Order: sequence, then C-alpha cells, then structure tokens
Amino acid sequence: MTWDKSTYKYRRPQRANRAFRKHAIPMGTLVSATLKRHGIGSQVKAAMVVREGNLILDQIIEAKFRKDLRVLSCVHRTLNIVCRHSAAAHLANSMRLELQKLIEESIPDAIIEKVYVRIDPHALDHSADTLV
Repeated sequence: MTWDKSTYKYRRPQRANRAFRKHAIPMGTLVSATLKRHGIGSQVKAAMVVREGNLILDQIIEAKFRKDLRVLSCVHRTLNIVCRHSAAAHLANSMRLELQKLIEESIPDAIIEKVYVRIDPHALDHSADTLV
C-alpha cells in the first residue's frame, strides 16, 4: 500500500515487468538448482556412488563373501572398501578396476581416481545386508 503524500490518495502498486511463465520447469533443473544453492551436490553424488557400489558388489561377488565386504565411502575421488578378513580383501583387490569401471558407467559424472581396500573386522556389524 502506497500513499501519495501530496494528495494523500491511495496509489496502486505497479506490477513487476516480467513475463508470466506458462511452461513447466523440468524436475531435474529444480533438483540441481537446489543442490547448488545449498552446497550439497558433492555429498549427494558421494552417497549415490556408495549405494551404486554396494549394489554392484552384490551382483559381482560370490554369495559367501557378500556380508564380508562393503563400499564404505567416497571422499575426494577415492572409493573406500572395507572387508572383514584377508580373503575378502584379496577378492576386493582383484575386483578394484572392474568395480571402478562399472560405477563410472552407471553414474557418468562420478570420477573415481583411487580405490582403497582395508581390513577392519569391526567396521561391518551383523546388519551389513541393510547397507544396500
């Protein structure tokens, strides 16, 4: 509400000089804009890489090793795999390049430079199958 002081009459506010949008905005644009605005794009991408890595591991490893190794994190273009024992670590070391290639194929903007495998018997608890 605006009052003109010289006449003390109500003056209607002017409309904004912008066009009304009649077309829909794609959902991907909204999501990417929100991720940029809040600065969480890299964290979301890392979570997607970890999830996809665990799904791929479940597909390519033998059934008896499925609960013994998991993708734990993806930090600074480094994928970290944790294993319960040395046999699972040996298997993970032999599949490092294959896993890296499959993740980069399924998530095109994911860049993985290194894959580290470590043995930590306490890193995976009994609910390891719920990580995927």
